Amino acid sequence: MKKFVQEDAWAIQAKLKAEVDKGSRIHTKVRFWHNGVLVIQFGIRKGSGELGHGHLPKEMKISQKECREFRVCHMTVEEYIAILREKGIIT
Repeated sequence: MKKFVQEDAWAIQAKLKAEVDKGSRIHTKVRFWHNGVLVIQFGIRKGSGELGHGHLPKEMKISQKECREFRVCHMTVEEYIAILREKGIIT
């Protein structure tokens, strides 16, 4: 399976319409809020787009496969939220 890279992280951020905080000189912080509650947060490394972002599935609280499906638009934001509800992460 192809590794997650910077481009994937930005695509996920855009799909979630997540908040972007320029953060440090090394990472940009991304935060996804649902109903006023912070649900997930992850960093996007600045610099080379080929640097790995393998932390995305863990930070999104879903499997590698689910994260890839979300990235390539086989899963909607609503379906992602439903998974998080099933896991008890959000209400």
